[in-house]
Parts: sequence; C-alpha cells; structure tokens
Amino acid sequence: MKNSNNPVLEILESLENALSKLNIPEKRKEKISKDIAAQKQRYEKINQEEIAGEEKKKVYQGITVKGKDLLEKLKSKNIDSKEKEKYILSFLLYIRAAYFDFKDQLKPLNTGIRLFALTSALFIGLSPQFLGGAFSLLFLVPIFLGLNGLKRRRIFGFKMAMMIFPVALGVAALWIRFGINAVLNFQKVVFDTAHTLGKPVNIAKFFVIVPPVFALVLLASSFIMAYYLYKSREMLL
Repeated sequence: MKNSNNPVLEILESLENALSKLNIPEKRKEKISKDIAAQKQRYEKINQEEIAGEEKKKVYQGITVKGKDLLEKLKSKNIDSKEKEKYILSFLLYIRAAYFDFKDQLKPLNTGIRLFALTSALFIGLSPQFLGGAFSLLFLVPIFLGLNGLKRRRIFGFKMAMMIFPVALGVAALWIRFGINAVLNFQKVVFDTAHTLGKPVNIAKFFVIVPPVFALVLLASSFIMAYYLYKSREMLL
C-alpha cells in the first residue's frame, strides 16, 4: 500500500521490494529488512508538525530526494547487487540519524560532546605528570578531530572520542592511586613533593590534594561520556 501523504514511508516500502530482488546473502538481506521495518515504524509516527521549521524541512526534503535517487540507482542494471547494498545501508544510516532531528532528541549527543570536551581537558591537564608532556600532546589532534566530528555528527568523531576513553581511565587511575598513597602517608608525600618540585610545603599540598580530586572527576566524566556517546550512535552518520 502506497503512502502518498508520507513520501519517506513510501520510499521505504519501495526499498523493501527492491531489496528482495538483490543477489546478496539471505542473512544480510534479512538484517537490512529488519532495519527498514524499524525505520518504517519510526517514520509512521512522524507528523507534519514535527517537520515544521526551515532546517527540519530541508532534512525531510533531503531524505525524499536521496530516497528517490536511491530507487533509481537500484533499477540500474549497470550496478551490481553488492554496490546497491552499500547504497541502501548509507541511506538507512542517513534516515536513522535524521529521525532524532525531527523528534528533537539530540540531548544525549550534546551532553556527550560536552563531557568529551571536559574529559579531554582533564586528560591533557593530568597526564604530563606521569606520562610526560609529549604523550598528552600526541592526543591533541585526535581530540580536535573527535570534537569536530561529533559536532558534525560523524561516526568518525565517536571513534576518536572512544579512543581517548581508555587512556583517560589510565591517567585517572594513576592519580587516584597517588591520592590514596597521599592519604595514608600525607606528610611524607607532601614533603617529597615539595622537594621534587622545589616549592614551599603549602604549594606542594596543592599538588598533592587537587590533582587526585580532578582525577575522580576525570574517572566519572569518562564513564558518563562513554555512556552518552554510545547511546547517541544512531544520531551519527
């Protein structure tokens, strides 16, 4: 049954028919079919009020244009089934991400981006003490690429952010271990730190107390960041 009032739903139904004709393994076909069915359920619930506004209208029009272009490509005899499968997967990725625009459900992603920025800043600030300044500088480019990629809603940004996750945990663990030792041997650690830094005891106390506290924040922000970004994967292209 055609859905003239919902062009995206109509495209998805046509896509199901085109998919059945592709010469690809049945398991992959079944997986894609389930994805199409899931998107149909989502887009059945979208009404005109949810695509009001210039930006949302552009996104919706972009889906219909891409969808119609995809259906034309799927009719071509000059494109093999494997290539057609790639086109279908790319389109499904696009409409999966667009759905969250229409529903105004991008808050988890925005929270994840802010937590990634916080985690990165704490990591850069805390890592030189144990791993050296050069080590932390190596991560400046991945951090920049990750932040930029997430803001542009690219899956590449997610991969860069998750690359920071384990090393941030490692740095946090080193400082927390240092903090536990400081609690157990406070005066000795303070005097050792003052001697190492060549600073007065009062300043040494700052370096003994504050970094482990920030390390606890880093530990928490890393885990919460990973949770929100993982939760937001479908919003990325």
